[in-house]
Amino acid sequence: MKEARVKRIAWAAAIAVAVAAGSSATAQEKPGFKDTPMLPDGKWLVHDADRPLPEVVTPGSAPGAAPSDAVILFDGKSLDAWQSPGGAWTVKDGAMTVPSRAKGAGESALVSKQSFGDVQLHLEFRSPNPPTKSSQDRGNSGIWFMQRYELQILDGYNNPTYADGTVGAIYAWKPPLVNPSRPSGEWQSYDIVFERPRFGPDGKLLRPAYATAFLDFQGEVK
Repeated sequence: MKEARVKRIAWAAAIAVAVAAGSSATAQEKPGFKDTPMLPDGKWLVHDADRPLPEVVTPGSAPGAAPSDAVILFDGKSLDAWQSPGGAWTVKDGAMTVPSRAKGAGESALVSKQSFGDVQLHLEFRSPNPPTKSSQDRGNSGIWFMQRYELQILDGYNNPTYADGTVGAIYAWKPPLVNPSRPSGEWQSYDIVFERPRFGPDGKLLRPAYATAFLDFQGEVK
């Protein structure tokens, strides 16, 4: 009886090992193909089984919340990630605030301490309410990339101004396709994808900078 029992156990173990080995071999097979046409860039085949998969990140729990791979530049509490040459910026009620130039304050840039090249930026802003002036003197600010390319911030609600200077514009260059501005005093959102320019070893421009901006496309911002 003991011998028969040992044999049955050994047989069961052999089956388990065989099944485990088969499962391991199946798990190692990559989905995809190696007999498909080469893509135009000459690096990967269509549906290439060896092409690296994108990194998995955890999305934000709500619209406007940061995903797990985001660099948080403002946590609603401090300006530790920023430098302000003018020193006028403060934190109040969970927001970064700067005095109005109408009250005698000059221009005051807020520059991130960390440098970026290609970047996807989410930013929320609001203009003073009630508005007191018009055109470029109403809630005027901007987001600069590489200290050269500016995405305009302006109170654009019922506030006519020149097309390439309204909110959503690449300032002095490209007007937005539409103006979806919310009323003065309401929070608005920017989602911007910026790709830096590329230069060759000789300094010659290989590819210009590209910027795509989405204004207030996520619905309500809290």
